[in-house]
Amino acid sequence: MRQKFTVESVLECPNLPGLPTVAMEVISLTREEDVNLREVASRVELDPALTARVLRTVNSAYFGLGKPVASIQRGIGYMGFNALVSLILGFSLVDMTRRRQDHFDFVGFWRRSTTAAATARRIAMRIADRVPEHHELTDEAFAAGLLQDIGMLPLQTADPERFRNAEQLAGNDHRILGGYEREAFGFDHAAVGAALARRWRLPESIIESIAHHHDGKSTDHPFVSRISFLASEIASAMLGPNINQELERAARLADGLFNIDEDQFRILIQEVTSDAEEVARFFDVEQVDLQRVVQEAEQTAMQLQIDNRRREKQLEEQRDALVEEMSVDGLTGIYNRRFFDDQMHERFEQARRFRGTLGLLMIDVDHFKSINDDHGHPVGDLVLKECAARMGQIMRRGDVLCRYGGEEFVVLLPGATKREIATVAERLRIRVEDEPFLRTLGDRSPIAVTISVGGALAVPDQDSTEPCDLLHAADGALYQAKREGRNQSCFVVADRISQKDAA
Repeated sequence: MRQKFTVESVLECPNLPGLPTVAMEVISLTREEDVNLREVASRVELDPALTARVLRTVNSAYFGLGKPVASIQRGIGYMGFNALVSLILGFSLVDMTRRRQDHFDFVGFWRRSTTAAATARRIAMRIADRVPEHHELTDEAFAAGLLQDIGMLPLQTADPERFRNAEQLAGNDHRILGGYEREAFGFDHAAVGAALARRWRLPESIIESIAHHHDGKSTDHPFVSRISFLASEIASAMLGPNINQELERAARLADGLFNIDEDQFRILIQEVTSDAEEVARFFDVEQVDLQRVVQEAEQTAMQLQIDNRRREKQLEEQRDALVEEMSVDGLTGIYNRRFFDDQMHERFEQARRFRGTLGLLMIDVDHFKSINDDHGHPVGDLVLKECAARMGQIMRRGDVLCRYGGEEFVVLLPGATKREIATVAERLRIRVEDEPFLRTLGDRSPIAVTISVGGALAVPDQDSTEPCDLLHAADGALYQAKREGRNQSCFVVADRISQKDAA
């Protein structure tokens, strides 16, 4: 039967090493109401190695002091008690874990913890002016980031196999590790870490940030908890396998939590990549080259954007080709009826919106049935193709020539005047009639081909015409040309036709 654990039983595990005496005494002193800086410094100085590490850290570029300090008392005064406590805890815990031979990935653990600490401190520095009453926000954020995953150490000590199974199920996704821990133990490392921090008498803001570093939902200390939460997300992104996708998610969180926009977030990440290496150096932890990782991720993202744009362009070209294919008449190579219907409504609405005009020509090949009957349908097809080609030569820029169906063609003339419509109609008629259809008929006898043209004009903004009225008017004009003997053009104004029909 599997052993049942509680948070307290995990912390009472006999295999869990305790903190050094000096560390416990310093932590205890810093929690007293009337804490004495000199007394804290004297306790630290009892451990020469610890003193040297604290001075080396406070004099590093990370803390940015104008000139180096020689005394531990002055060093503590610069860094603050919370930063001191987090450093002493970090030094002690790193030393203890380095001596252990467990299967737990201590290097990865401290790599993540130092990255979270550097990130939390940078976030706090960026938003500190919004909470001027919170004087120790930066120090508390650093401590919260460094210690946010501290509960993993007691869990893996209490039952290494059970914890290892939870880690394997989570894979490289630290965000879902807590769920598998709760399935295995009944609670997660956040709960254990908060209980351990309470035993160490750490500030309540740090305790709550450890408890809520995966959700940031603390109500009593929202800023530190949210900073710790965002720092955890950024650390997971920078050390995980899907850095670009996860950093995009973290950027959205930064904007939602602290109004850190995209440019500010990019600067934040650049700062963290150098800070994390410096913090890892404090604790003699091997850190990955985060600058290189982020640069490579940016290059990958840029190449991905280029590839996506190339694919989008290819898809757009394929869509355009498909639309073109669906819009073109297979016999004549000009636009088809479907395209005309779409253009008719679109150009009509444009004319209405911009107070313009729209002209329409309807064209019919005269006696086309006789051509098919006398010469055969293949020759009739050649006649239609040649008619389309000749009329296409007359089109002005902006005019739209389409095959309407059978031997009928249509031309849309946006912005045209009555005179221009009549002129185009006559030019089309003459172009078809003027040259015998020899070139397309080989050695056969030439065929005389003529067309009849009906033209109409609509001014949508000034009258009540609709597209159907314009089409009806042009069709009426075409049949008038045919009734009057064919091979000619007739012209009407669409509103007059519609009003006449309405009467």
